[in-house]
Amino acid sequence: MNKRDYLNEHPWPAELLQRGKLVDSLWQFEFPFGPDVIWAVVTDTSRLNRRLSYGEMHFTEKDGRLHGEARMAGFHLQWIEIPWEWEYHRRIRAARDYSAGFANYVRADYLLEPIDAHRTRV
Repeated sequence: MNKRDYLNEHPWPAELLQRGKLVDSLWQFEFPFGPDVIWAVVTDTSRLNRRLSYGEMHFTEKDGRLHGEARMAGFHLQWIEIPWEWEYHRRIRAARDYSAGFANYVRADYLLEPIDAHRTRV
């Protein structure tokens, strides 16, 4: 899948397009493991965040919404955590709507595409 195909399938909502310039990136990696092995790694988000050297995140619930806060690369970040979407062994989608920091909205979509029984494209 290329970026154009992805954005055709999953366009940015109109209200986000009105916020200003968007930065889109699409990375693809192939791993010599089946989706079950990859799934175990990408769904352990606490471990993954530690390995990426992300700072500690703090969360509070206000009016039924999860608010997050952290310091990363010298920036104080605050956001509303959008509920994650999970499709077992296939996809994880996450999004954050920022009120402080270097971004105003970030979404990440991890797609696991089996190439064969022993290889997966992420």
